[in-house]
Amino acid sequence: MKQTFYKIYDEDIVKAIIISEPKSGTYLCSALLKNLGMHQTYWHLFYQWYTAYDGEKIVEGRMKPNNFRVEKTMEQMVPQIPENGFAVTHLPKTTRMMKCFEGLKKVIVTRPFNEKKESNDLWRKTTKRAPSSYDIEHHLWLEEEDRFHIEFKDMIEINVEKIDALQIYLFGEILTNSEVAMKAALNEETITKSDKRRES
Repeated sequence: MKQTFYKIYDEDIVKAIIISEPKSGTYLCSALLKNLGMHQTYWHLFYQWYTAYDGEKIVEGRMKPNNFRVEKTMEQMVPQIPENGFAVTHLPKTTRMMKCFEGLKKVIVTRPFNEKKESNDLWRKTTKRAPSSYDIEHHLWLEEEDRFHIEFKDMIEINVEKIDALQIYLFGEILTNSEVAMKAALNEETITKSDKRRES
């Protein structure tokens, strides 16, 4: 058993947080975890609010994210992640975030800076939304021992060995065919899927 400042976690209960650099494949990783058997909440966490997207309203979520905004603090929201579920965030490593995410499986998603910039430029052109802070990097989160690091290229190139390792990190064993799960994730429509990936 592990005790945090707000809740006791059972080690056999899997709850996860995707901590991604913006424009690094946040919702591609989300689709992957879903296809590996986890519950996709569509919650995107910030310090004092979160967006609770609706999987049936992908286009609205992409164009009008504020329609799904809920005012709750990180401390209120994290304990509500359901068993076998996960949420996503871009937030940097701080003492507060370390406390909030204690007991959660941490999946860190990164991507080279130039690729993030290219993706962000395409995102702005497609959605006319404000630019993302794609310069956020998660070197500090990668210093954590209890975390799993996956890169954008691991997902795009269907790195089966890496995805098998992700399953072992999350579940202690390989439960799903990693290649099948990743191909399904790549084919899904997601909140931030680019036209470039959609056409490829």
